[in-house]
Amino acid sequence: VVFVDTEQTFSSNRLAEIAKKRFPEIYDKDHYNDGNNKSISNFGGMDKDAEMRLEKLLAEKVFVVIPQSLQELKVRIENLKPALTQSDAKLIVIDSIARLARAEGAIGGVAGLSSGESLVKRQNILSGIAAALKRHAEQLNVAVVVTNQVTTNTNADSNYLNSNDPAKANMVSRDSRVAAALGTKWAHCVNIRISMSGAIDGKADGKREMRVVKSPRTALSRFLYRITASGCASINID
Repeated sequence: VVFVDTEQTFSSNRLAEIAKKRFPEIYDKDHYNDGNNKSISNFGGMDKDAEMRLEKLLAEKVFVVIPQSLQELKVRIENLKPALTQSDAKLIVIDSIARLARAEGAIGGVAGLSSGESLVKRQNILSGIAAALKRHAEQLNVAVVVTNQVTTNTNADSNYLNSNDPAKANMVSRDSRVAAALGTKWAHCVNIRISMSGAIDGKADGKREMRVVKSPRTALSRFLYRITASGCASINID
C-alpha cells in the first residue's frame, strides 16, 4: 500500500487494531512470536512487545508519503511507478487531495500569479495528478482511493435539489447544501464518488451514512454504517 498522507493523520496503531479485529486468522500466532518461538494466539492477552511487532509488520507493508505542496504531490505521484513495481503494491490512498490545494489557495496562491491564474495552475496540477493516478491504475492494476473535503454548495438550481426523479431525490440529504471541494474539473476526473457523512441528525448512536453519488457500475444508492474497531461496519437499513 502507498499512503499519501497530506493530512498527517496516518496511525500504525489504528492499522494494527483494524487488522487484529478484521483478520484474526491471518494476523495470529507465528507472525509475531516473542523471540523464544512462543506464539501469541489471543490478541486480548497480547503484551506490548507483541503489539509493537504487529505494528512494525504492518508498517513495513505501507509506504507513507508526506508531500508539503501540491506541486510536490504531483511530482511524487508521477514518479511512483518504480516504487509500485518494486513493492508490488496494489493500493494507492491519498488522504486528502484537497488539503494542499486549499491550503495554497488560503495563503495567497502561487507567487507571481493573479488569483485567477493561480486557480488555473492549481486545476492543471490536479488534472496532472488525476492523469498519473489513472495511468498507474491501468498499467499496474492498482486500485486508487482518494479522499476529498467538502465545501458549501451555493448552486440552488442543482438538478439533484430540484429533480422529480426519485433516484436523484433520494440522494439529497440533510446536507444537500454541501458539495465536494475542488470544483467541477476535479469532479470530472473521478470515476466513482462516495459521500460519507458524520453522525446522522447529531445522534450519539454512532450511525453514519454512505452514499454512492457517481458510478458507471451501479445506481445511486445509500448505506448505513458505524466506525468500529474493525473499521467500517455496515448496518441494515430498516
